[in-house]
Amino acid sequence: MSTVMNQWFDRDLISDQATRDYKKAQNIEYYSHWKLHHSNHINHTLKQHSIDLVQRLIDKDKTYYLLTYSCSEGHTFDLQQSKKMCYYIRSKHIQFLFQNHKPNPSSVTKPAMFPRQWFFIEPKNDRYHIHVLMEAIDPRLFIKKLAQSKRFRTIFHRLTEDKLFPRNQDVISQKMIDRFERYVEHQHYGRTYNLLDISDDWLISRLLVEYIMHRTDNEKWGVIGVHQSPACNHSKVMNESEALSKVEYLNKDEFFKIHSDIQGENFCYEYSRRGYRFLESEH
Repeated sequence: MSTVMNQWFDRDLISDQATRDYKKAQNIEYYSHWKLHHSNHINHTLKQHSIDLVQRLIDKDKTYYLLTYSCSEGHTFDLQQSKKMCYYIRSKHIQFLFQNHKPNPSSVTKPAMFPRQWFFIEPKNDRYHIHVLMEAIDPRLFIKKLAQSKRFRTIFHRLTEDKLFPRNQDVISQKMIDRFERYVEHQHYGRTYNLLDISDDWLISRLLVEYIMHRTDNEKWGVIGVHQSPACNHSKVMNESEALSKVEYLNKDEFFKIHSDIQGENFCYEYSRRGYRFLESEH
């Protein structure tokens, strides 16, 4: 036995078209105000988590490099593409010293003697920067590779004698001094890279950047899509205190806003050293 339900409408409750259009306009206006109000809302919890994730791994007894890479024009910002770029740069950093390292995007592994790296993505309109916070390479390892590897001696000679040294470029640039006046007290103030010891951290960090930038038909060392002016300094050396401060700087408020292009994923955890859980997988 079926039951038929009678439907009843109160036609007085049905709005005319003009009323519906008015209410729709009101809703659109309300949403635009809501969106404007919340667009500046910052997820402070996520930001602090991102900072803590790296800062707890900073070792007070170690020296650190800060390396910056810019994607060339024509590469619009895409989060997944920028993460792939982190992977390519990470792999090339390792191959700078360990030619036979076989990168694998599904496994964060590295030679035991190669230092840890952390990657941060910074959108810049239609381009983006990748900042790498990296433990300094052991000078003894660097000297050992120079002594034992003909390939590495060739790379070192090309990057220094043919490229970096002829520029007579200051280690401490005027731009660095303009931002931090205390750089005039730095031990390398007034010196150029060709005056540094071959195991100096400032030279080694700069050579990593030169290596990533260098790509020719016969010397395909670098990463396609990374380009910056060789006249600028894209590397610096920091102590533990500076490294801790830089981690906070790299996690800018704008990256943790609701409508940010990157929405809190500026720290590329996929290809960064995140914690002791990875000790067993690194070899």
